[in-house]
Amino acid sequence: MATTAQVFANRENSKLSTGPRTPEGKAASSPNAKTHGLGAADPVLPHEDRNQFNSLLEQYKSDFEPVTAHEEFLVSQMAGARWKLDRAERIETAMFAALESPDDRRPPKRTRLTLFGQEPPASRGPPPGQAWVAPSRLTDA
Repeated sequence: MATTAQVFANRENSKLSTGPRTPEGKAASSPNAKTHGLGAADPVLPHEDRNQFNSLLEQYKSDFEPVTAHEEFLVSQMAGARWKLDRAERIETAMFAALESPDDRRPPKRTRLTLFGQEPPASRGPPPGQAWVAPSRLTDA
C-alpha cells in the first residue's frame, strides 16, 4: 500500500508528465507501445508477411471446411493462435540463442527490442526546467 506521501508525490509528478509535444518527440515515442503482439486483434504484425498468414488461414479453411459463420470464426481464431504460437516459438529460440552465445554469456540489453525490429525507446525524464518530486522529501501529514 502506498503511503500518503507517495500518493501525493505521484500526483505531483503526473502533472509534469504530459508526454511528447513536438512532432519529433511523438515520432520517437510512437514505437514505445509495441510489444510481442500476442494479444493483438490482428495476428499479423507490420513486419510479418501477410501472404504467409493468408496461406495458413486458407490451409485451415481447406482442412476444416467451415460451413457456418461460427465455424468460420473458430477456424480464423485457430489460424491466428497458430500464427502467434509460431511467433512466440521464434522469439523463445532467439532469446535462448542469445543466452547461449559463445562470445558473451549475457545477452545484449537490446535483445528483446531488436527481436521485433525496433530500436529501444529513449529514456524520458521530467520536462525541461522541471524536476520530479521525490517522496523522501515529503512527510505524511
